[in-house]
Amino acid sequence: MRKDLSVSVKVSRFTVVTLLLCFLSWSTAESLYSALDAVLQLNSSSFQESVFLKDNAWIVEFYSSWCGHCINFAPLWKKFAKDIQAWDKVVRVAVVNCADEVNVDLCRKYQVEYYPSIKYFWIQADENSLGNTSYKEDNITSLRHNLIDFLTVKVNESTLLPSGWPKFDTDKISQTVSEMWRHLPTNWDSIFVVIEPENSYIGREVILDLSSEEDLRVVRVTTSNVNLVEDILQDIDDSVLPVLVDIRRGKSPHLLIQPMFGESPRRLFVETLSRLLRLTTESPGPESTTMRNNNTNSSVLASKSQRVYMSDLENVIRYSLKQEVGVHDVLEEAQLKALKYYLEILIKYFPGRPPIKRFLKELEKWVTQRISEVVDTEVFLNYIDNIQSDTIQLPVMREWQACQGSKPTFRGYPCGVWMLFHTLTVQALEDFNKGGTDNPREVLFAMRDYVRNFFTCHYCARHFAEMAADLQTDLVNPNDTVLWLWRAHNRVNRRLAGDASEDPYHPKVQFPTIQLCPDCHIKTTWNSTAVMNYLMKFYGEKNFADFEGHHQEMLEDDSKNFAFPLQGASLWIHSLWGSVIVIVDLARSVT
Repeated sequence: MRKDLSVSVKVSRFTVVTLLLCFLSWSTAESLYSALDAVLQLNSSSFQESVFLKDNAWIVEFYSSWCGHCINFAPLWKKFAKDIQAWDKVVRVAVVNCADEVNVDLCRKYQVEYYPSIKYFWIQADENSLGNTSYKEDNITSLRHNLIDFLTVKVNESTLLPSGWPKFDTDKISQTVSEMWRHLPTNWDSIFVVIEPENSYIGREVILDLSSEEDLRVVRVTTSNVNLVEDILQDIDDSVLPVLVDIRRGKSPHLLIQPMFGESPRRLFVETLSRLLRLTTESPGPESTTMRNNNTNSSVLASKSQRVYMSDLENVIRYSLKQEVGVHDVLEEAQLKALKYYLEILIKYFPGRPPIKRFLKELEKWVTQRISEVVDTEVFLNYIDNIQSDTIQLPVMREWQACQGSKPTFRGYPCGVWMLFHTLTVQALEDFNKGGTDNPREVLFAMRDYVRNFFTCHYCARHFAEMAADLQTDLVNPNDTVLWLWRAHNRVNRRLAGDASEDPYHPKVQFPTIQLCPDCHIKTTWNSTAVMNYLMKFYGEKNFADFEGHHQEMLEDDSKNFAFPLQGASLWIHSLWGSVIVIVDLARSVT
């Protein structure tokens, strides 16, 4: 009898423990999310305190952790939450696991009848609010757009919004730029305007992405407001929208950036404005250990970047011959022809000192004599070393001047290559205008062949070749050479803006900026004539400086259109055109 009782007790205890474990595993259901995700996990205890009577809206997913549909949806929701993480001043993302027993009453209260269910809760909602139900979507874009639709309606309905909250349709009550200023806060001196079609979400996405930045004022203007758009832009063409325009109180609007086909406008606009904010809020100290040396500061870099230094140009020629051409094992006929073409262009248009000009002529003769051979590159390099003399010289590498970066890994050779190419196009056009050369376009063809054969980044060389694929038809008039390279360089700057190669002290913007050449900008377009005049002066011989820093003064322009200020905007001069790897710059961009 005692034995049977013992067995009975053991069975009873086993049954109780088993049932208890089953209950616990069911009541504390495993979450589909973790603390590493950009979502807040709410439950019956934290929901009311977190969501109600707050100055931010909420978008909440109610799900069940055992639901296969929810399991498949969870990765998308995580990506969505990360995508709009910067919007948290306006709206935050949360989840509630209705499979957890403690949340059953909560899910029932908010009438969650299927999983996953998505609900919006507006600002200052009280506990009686059941939220606005949205439909589950299969992609981040639809989730984002649905949320923006909800926010837009609520913002437009609200008479009182939290301080600093964005507004999406400020253009509705203004018909001109001056009228728009009257409806904006008086302490706003500048705004950035996204102009886009009425059904576009880009402007509102950008406004929300930057909603935590109180010093950035971004306004959305749609094509439905024809009068205002026409007052900002000329020759409106919906195919070129959206665009980002910089408008300053009392000044004419000017185009800040226009995305190329295939570029993400949202990302491009946000990165551009974020860099501008960083420029105005970060004040680099006069000395920094990250600089090339302790004596290099932003003022020195800015001052030097206003000139074209002969030492920088000579550095580029040396590096290109010794380290780019020199990296090949042998030079075959196609490469020798490209090298000969490169040397011929340098001989014709490089405004160098007599010793390096003589060196280039001697090297060109040597290459010409071997044009149909296969030349061992070591023999080529030995010849360069052996012909050095007092009168024939390839100068040694010296410290970068205008192309000096804030760190050794920034700018330098890439910046110098661009500077050399621009200088050659300008010198060739000047020679043409004086009745010298009859073919200033040959500079770009020589550059194209050099890039194709010697740029050590083959991926980048291929992309530059694609950019120059229609060079033959692109260059119609003599001026086209200078302007083609200017446009190509601005395309590169646009593409590499925000790239890891960008020197934070020399951000990449569209050159020349309105501060440097006001007449180069006509509202949202370029004044090609003014740009041409600016480039001819900037890369002309009168703007050259030698290695020691002495230079001939640049001719003053009577109209004061070509100022090179030493403060503020001086950081935006040619230095903005550099990059860590010239090949990357040349290859990856277009205007």
